[in-house]
Amino acid sequence: MIEATNKKSSYEKEEWHHTLKNGAKVTVHITTFYRWGAFTAMLSKNEVKEIKKLDHVIINNYDEFELDELTDGDSYTIEIEEENIYTKKELVEINHLIYSYNGVDYTSCEEGEEEEEPEFDICEFEENGWESYDCEYGIVGGCHITDDP
Repeated sequence: MIEATNKKSSYEKEEWHHTLKNGAKVTVHITTFYRWGAFTAMLSKNEVKEIKKLDHVIINNYDEFELDELTDGDSYTIEIEEENIYTKKELVEINHLIYSYNGVDYTSCEEGEEEEEPEFDICEFEENGWESYDCEYGIVGGCHITDDP
């Protein structure tokens, strides 16, 4: 069993794809941190030693890994991959595809205004046409390993 040493340090990082009206491809990463998490994996003695020294462990990097438990999604971040390559118009469309729902459009703030974090709803996000591509599981801040199944 691989478990986080600290609370709020197990995460799930989902990769999502969409195509804009102009044909540009967009990738978004949604990372959710959990109060607690546990994983299993087939580890060699060397891998166990290596993992114990790491501050950031990507569970997917190990053979036959399995998610055992993620408890209480506590916080999340949404990142647009290579955000700086998109025009302002494309970014408005991307944010619309992330945050709009039930006919309510995402609107960006005027220049100089502070932007509030819009509400995010994963179900509406999926209904807006985003496709799940990959998922990474990990632990930051160290972990401990036991032989418990």
